[in-house]
Amino acid sequence: MSQAVLVPPPAAGLRALAPHPGAVVPRLFADCGEQAGWRYIEFFAANIRNPNTRRAYARASSQFFAWCGRRGLGLASIRPFDVAAYIETLGARCRRRA
Repeated sequence: MSQAVLVPPPAAGLRALAPHPGAVVPRLFADCGEQAGWRYIEFFAANIRNPNTRRAYARASSQFFAWCGRRGLGLASIRPFDVAAYIETLGARCRRRA
């Protein structure tokens, strides 16, 4: 099962602010309903003005939520421990490359 779901194109006013063209919503948000999916997209549009930063943050958060989904974590069950475990996973990956 894919960890991301395409969302319909945003309204004309949000199109330039979407995290990236053909924006995707992590499955964890899509499974919570349309409002949760749109809130995910709107967070990036409303809070991050720089388009490069917006894309980078959207990519990073999508990767984190995909990681959570592969472990069976839902939005309501993600704990600080899970965030720390994800960061450790990234660190271990970087150390293996070095």
